[in-house]
Amino acid sequence: MAKYCVYCGNKVKENDKFCIGCGKPLLANLPKKEKEPQKASAPEKVKEKEEIEKEEESEEKEKEKQIKDKEKDREEEMEEEKTKEEEEDGVEIKPLPPDVKEQIEYHLQLNGLKQQKKTLLDKLDELEKQLKSYKFQTDFEYGEKINIQIKAVKTLMKELKEKEDIIMKNITDKFIIEKLNDDIEAKRFQLKNLVREYKLKKLKDKDVVKKLKKKYKDQLKEAENKKKELIAGIEMWIEEIFEEKTELETKKKFNKARYKSKEIPEEEYEEKDMSIKKEIEKLDNKM
Repeated sequence: MAKYCVYCGNKVKENDKFCIGCGKPLLANLPKKEKEPQKASAPEKVKEKEEIEKEEESEEKEKEKQIKDKEKDREEEMEEEKTKEEEEDGVEIKPLPPDVKEQIEYHLQLNGLKQQKKTLLDKLDELEKQLKSYKFQTDFEYGEKINIQIKAVKTLMKELKEKEDIIMKNITDKFIIEKLNDDIEAKRFQLKNLVREYKLKKLKDKDVVKKLKKKYKDQLKEAENKKKELIAGIEMWIEEIFEEKTELETKKKFNKARYKSKEIPEEEYEEKDMSIKKEIEKLDNKM
């Protein structure tokens, strides 16, 4: 399509910027004026400023609230630590309840049996290796001796298994310390989860959260105190066992002195010495 100058009507080329007839710039090539952005009116500016100030004020208040909450949490933690220290200083040492003492003894016996079983298993393994040896195949007396020893070890293992079964019938599913530890961990998790839920605003009723927090804290405190009392009782019991062992060792020495001074015969000395040794061994297992 032909292009013409709007001023003089002269025909011009498509890419010409000026008319060759009159020399005036062609309208199509004139730079377009950009629209100036519409300036906000005075009331709008005031409104915008007020909104910004409100947002800043709201953010500031939120920050202050967070700081106060953190300070409050820290104060509560410090108070808890202080209370905990005071309680630790004033832990009342009570003798272990008979049922707890009984369970401890069962657990100790069970551990002792497990150690004995391990020793016997190692011995049995060692003896069974001899079954493949050349000496076992060629020496009848040696082979007979090994077979007798294997039979004896298996008999002992059977006896230990019977003892273990009796203990397992009397033993509880979990030792009391383990139960208390589980309980303490559960209470701590409940407390931590409650605080987290509140901070995430999943729980909005502050009074309910406060009551639950107190409840969980009281339960945690009770479980921790039980554990402390129990540990203190166990420590006291161990001291009693140690004193008992000391007395037995004194008796053992006295028995030996009587034998050396020929106050008692060898047979009586050995019998009493063996009896005292067994008692000491039992106490060592407990300790």
